[in-house]
Amino acid sequence: MSGSEHKDPVQWFFKACLMILFGIVALSIAVDLLIQIWPWVVGVGIVVGTVVVGAQLWRERRQPW
Repeated sequence: MSGSEHKDPVQWFFKACLMILFGIVALSIAVDLLIQIWPWVVGVGIVVGTVVVGAQLWRERRQPW
C-alpha cells in the first residue's frame, strides 16, 4: 500500500476542533497583549519617525547645493 492510514472521521474532526480552539486561544492572547502594549508601540513609532525626519532635514540643510 501507499503507507497512508485510513483516518477515522471522528478523530480527524476532533483534531481539527482542537486546532481551531488553540488558534482562538492564541489569537485572544495576542490581541490582549497588543491592547496592553499598543500605546508604547505607537509612541516608539512616533519617536523613531521624528528622529528620522529630523535627521533628514538636518542633513538637507547642512549640504550645499
